[in-house]
Amino acid sequence: GSNDGTLKWMEDEDYFEFSDDILIATTEKLQFRDTGIYINSSADGQLDLVADTEIQIAATTIDINGAADISGNLAVGGNLTVAGNATVTGTTTFNGGTLTLGDAASDNVVFGADVNSSIIPNGVGGSFDLGSSDQEWRDLFINGTAHIDTLDVDENATVAGTLGVTG
Repeated sequence: GSNDGTLKWMEDEDYFEFSDDILIATTEKLQFRDTGIYINSSADGQLDLVADTEIQIAATTIDINGAADISGNLAVGGNLTVAGNATVTGTTTFNGGTLTLGDAASDNVVFGADVNSSIIPNGVGGSFDLGSSDQEWRDLFINGTAHIDTLDVDENATVAGTLGVTG
């Protein structure tokens, strides 16, 4: 058209308007403020956004349609929602708050490692069960003293060793 490649100063808006695409056909840079802040393409297929300190993206939604490779630390100031699977390699620490695993009886928590701490119920003694009448644990192995308020044996009881009964 007749306006192809026209650079026009917009006096009232206080900016330049260019009426066509711009192609930087080499690794040259579009620089801002100084030579340390720029946009360029250092290799075919790659766009580099470079800044001395920070690149800030201010928008209601940021949509990344590809894999994200974060080689530094990631800080999330709001909520984190993962719609797919999450795999964490290394040590994971959850500090503060409540950790909820699953939201239905059909969900599972699977341990592929030993539990390396005490498991202490939260609340007044006797508030939580381990298993249920429909979902029982199979065997119980205890090396130490079992403190049981009431022992109700549904089937056979076998005692190996000496049984001391007080009462």
